[in-house]
Amino acid sequence: GHEFTSLVLALLQVGGHPPKTSQELLDQIKDLDGEMLFETYYSLSCQNCPDV
Repeated sequence: GHEFTSLVLALLQVGGHPPKTSQELLDQIKDLDGEMLFETYYSLSCQNCPDV
């Protein structure tokens, strides 16, 4: 499903493959101020996707 696409994109990013992102968007991201906290999790039975 769509989870496989996310896995492939993560592997490409970790491997150094450049993202397909416009320079304008990259500049906007670089200009963000403040500390960011991201949490990543996975589950074999998705609690957030009731239709799956």
